[in-house]
Amino acid sequence: MRDLVSTPGFKLDKVKAAGSALSTLRHDFLILKNKATPFLWMGPLLGWVPVYGGDLASAQSLMNIADSMLASADISYQVITPLLDESLTSGLGPTQLTESLVQAQPQLIEASRQLALAVTARSDLDADNLTPNIRNLIIKDIDPLITLMGEGLGMAEELPRLMGASDEGPKSYLVLAQNEDELRPTGGFITAVGTLLVDNGRISDLTFDNSTSLDNWSKPYPAAPWQLQQYMDTSVLVLRDSNWYTDYPTAALYAETLYTYAKAHAVDGVIAFDQQFLVETLGVVGPIKLEGVAEPIDSSNVIAFMRSAKTPSTTDLASQITSTKTIFLKKITDALVGKLFGGEILPEPLVNILLQALNERHLLLKMDSLTMTNLLARHRWDGAVHPQEGDFLMVVDTNVGFNKTNAVVQSSLTYDVDLTKPTSPIGSLTVVHKNRPPGSFASNPTKSDCPVKNFIQ
Repeated sequence: MRDLVSTPGFKLDKVKAAGSALSTLRHDFLILKNKATPFLWMGPLLGWVPVYGGDLASAQSLMNIADSMLASADISYQVITPLLDESLTSGLGPTQLTESLVQAQPQLIEASRQLALAVTARSDLDADNLTPNIRNLIIKDIDPLITLMGEGLGMAEELPRLMGASDEGPKSYLVLAQNEDELRPTGGFITAVGTLLVDNGRISDLTFDNSTSLDNWSKPYPAAPWQLQQYMDTSVLVLRDSNWYTDYPTAALYAETLYTYAKAHAVDGVIAFDQQFLVETLGVVGPIKLEGVAEPIDSSNVIAFMRSAKTPSTTDLASQITSTKTIFLKKITDALVGKLFGGEILPEPLVNILLQALNERHLLLKMDSLTMTNLLARHRWDGAVHPQEGDFLMVVDTNVGFNKTNAVVQSSLTYDVDLTKPTSPIGSLTVVHKNRPPGSFASNPTKSDCPVKNFIQ
């Protein structure tokens, strides 16, 4: 059980293997509980015992923690067992997962209640009074496990609501497609803006608009940051520039607000992704076939395809899609959504790649859900800037040149610390950008290797 919790990544086979161990553990514990319960009342009277007095005085609380956590884990495992069987043999799509969790809500609520009892019992413990072994067990093993179980149960209860399968009805999400060929603080220029409508675990609608077509000049736009005013000659902040702010929750709030200027409805969250997210996702789901495209699109050619997609086809024009940006994004996302929601992909590699994308900030999420907000913040998946005590420096590379030159620019950071005087060390950061354009410049090393250095001390 400890190995399962400490193993990084998402391993369904280990989760299933833990079922028999969990059953044995709870059976043995209940025997212990039945034998020990008649004597637990004496615990508080034995606090004077040398060395082990604190353990004896806390025996009832320790027993309650174990009892409630095992009950919660057992109920949770009964809920996920059918999902595990299906997930290990075939794809389990979001629709099937949502339907299963909706049916399991009574059990999940009881599992959460049992875990809450464990949290209450844990709050009654004074870890400083426990022997080192018991104290380490509580702090290093039990406390992280309580947090992990709380997150899992919270997500299981919240997912149906996020997927539009609660009495709140369908949910809509703003989707920001970011192009890192023109870098912006949260990932890249917002080239297209989508609206994702989810109803009962199903995608009922997914549309994309060119970000430049979502301006409504009858509205009072906020003033643009001075950098955009000075270098891009723009006086107001529009939707396509809303991710100027490095703190993603701030950028998402601006995007959500400015979106309502063009579309008269609010959204329930903001999802942002860049090109690398598509690369990593296609590496898991495999090639996709797009209408009007001869060769399959996979992780090796998706970026080249998006860069080369310029002219809309007759079919595209007939469907009143007038922007090549929205055309290829709509085709790619439709194909990916079809695979993901069709249950064609095994959940284990998919979850692992989503976690990797969140860790690497290729996928950014902001949800109008307290449970999700807290989860994203705890794991630093919210894209927020978290200032700490002391000095810190964050390098943000932003393209304000109305171009896609980042596709041919290589960047590197070198940080040196001078400890000649240990009482007053000096840190030096060198940021180097190298322009490596293709074509004639690439054949001439003296011209293609043109570094621009910024030295910060």
